[in-house]
Amino acid sequence: MSLQRRNQIFGIGLLSLTLLGAAGCQRDPAQVAVVQAMATALGKPKTLGARTACTFLVPEQQNRMGCDNLLLPLLHYAPGFAGSQITRRGFSVRGVMNLIKRPIVVPLQYEGPIGRGQIDAVMRREEGNWRIYSLVPVK
Repeated sequence: MSLQRRNQIFGIGLLSLTLLGAAGCQRDPAQVAVVQAMATALGKPKTLGARTACTFLVPEQQNRMGCDNLLLPLLHYAPGFAGSQITRRGFSVRGVMNLIKRPIVVPLQYEGPIGRGQIDAVMRREEGNWRIYSLVPVK
């Protein structure tokens, strides 16, 4: 194989990897908007806020037990999350995982009147909308 041919193959491979990597990273503002809506809802009076916050979860966790299993540990380990401002702290990885409806991790940070911290939102697309699968505080 000639040197020119090897360089062409190397260049095509490098370009393919670059494009594939760029296609796999995403900054979808709708992801942050859903988590922000949940944080805002949790900042409301107890019963009303929790009930509204549950509507942002994936369908299989919208029942009372599923929602409580997400909210109670979240509010214990990240008490500043309720009513806070949510911003992205990095790219979320997408690609083939999203085609088969697998959850993706969206790295976020929150800052509110009683605290700030980092959180990983595990999300999944359901009928064109992002839904929260879980929220995991990061140390």
